[in-house]
Amino acid sequence: MKPKFKIFTITFFRTLLLCACGTLLFLIPSCKKEYTPFPYAAIERFEVSDGSTAATKLKAIIEGDEIYFSWPPFVTVPDSISPEITVSDRATVSPVSGTKVAFKESTEYTVTAQDGTVRKYTLKPASNEPIPTFNLRSVINLRLGGQIVLDGEYLIADTNRTKVYLVDQNKKQTQVPGNSFLTLNSAMIQGIIPLTIDTGLYSVRLVTDANKVKTQGPFRVIRPFLTGVVVNDAGKSVKRGNSITVSLTGPTAKFYDNDFKGSTAILYLMPNYDEIRIPVTIPVNGTLNIVLPVTAQLGKIGSIYFEDKNGNYIYSWEAPAQSEVTIVP
Repeated sequence: MKPKFKIFTITFFRTLLLCACGTLLFLIPSCKKEYTPFPYAAIERFEVSDGSTAATKLKAIIEGDEIYFSWPPFVTVPDSISPEITVSDRATVSPVSGTKVAFKESTEYTVTAQDGTVRKYTLKPASNEPIPTFNLRSVINLRLGGQIVLDGEYLIADTNRTKVYLVDQNKKQTQVPGNSFLTLNSAMIQGIIPLTIDTGLYSVRLVTDANKVKTQGPFRVIRPFLTGVVVNDAGKSVKRGNSITVSLTGPTAKFYDNDFKGSTAILYLMPNYDEIRIPVTIPVNGTLNIVLPVTAQLGKIGSIYFEDKNGNYIYSWEAPAQSEVTIVP
């Protein structure tokens, strides 16, 4: 027979436990906590891979609402980037991290906090590159169609980023074509002055990445050397009283039209280089006529020398072997 005291004790503690549990279940709803949404809306980190094999991360400097990001010196600046972005806890960013965006100042980021607070950031591209400098070599005889040489420092060897212009007195600028550069490195640019401009005073302008500009001058640009002179009767025989015709062709001829008006042709006969001086007709459609006198000395013309009405040298033609003009009766 079990003791009554033991049965009473077990029954008492069961009743107490049930009462306690009932009380606990009743109190749980009144202990529920309220959480305040996070108000933080900040970009904490902004990184971009530099594209190298090691995939070095370049970090931006964030000041206020601006993201200052500098590209390394002497590396081609990309048109777009895909940054990795870290924002405040429980905030979101748009465009999202990893999205390709234009690498320019118009690019904006919007960070939205958990509580709806919005903050906008603007990208501020920059460059650590030193500003290129230059001095013009041989400033006395800059010649159309001739070379222009810039000796400098920190020049960028990329024709997409480095451009050279000639600026006239009316501020009109003409580019020295990048495809005419004979040399382009960090210390020198060697190009060809285009024949599309006229003679006169020009300043030389170096533009890098469209925002770094250095200008020197003005300098005088003189006319090109005359090229494209063709003696049409080379290797032929021309009778006394007939004409030796000469064609002025190519882009340089226009600069010499006035020189040939009233000019003189000096024919040198082989082998003693006897001279025959003959007035030249005014050029017609780029063609000169040298009319041989009926009393002209017979022989082979080894060279023809042209001088203007003031006796200044214009051009000389040397007959290639077996291409002399022969004066015949």
